[in-house]
Amino acid sequence: RRQRQMCIRDSQGAKRSVLFYSLACSCKLNNINTFEYFKDILDRLAKLPDPGMHPEILRELLPDKWFKKEL
Repeated sequence: RRQRQMCIRDSQGAKRSVLFYSLACSCKLNNINTFEYFKDILDRLAKLPDPGMHPEILRELLPDKWFKKEL
């Protein structure tokens, strides 16, 4: 418990933590390598001019819709 408190200092940090934990659990349920998933979606999000303006793209990045694009 002490280690968790060191990482999560406020309610915003707790919300972010829950978000990442939820995505990781969804990856596990969908038999997706969590590391590859996070690496891929972070790369894709970095290339978007404004991620908030593209809800349909964000939906496609959720684990149940995601597929790794081969370059």
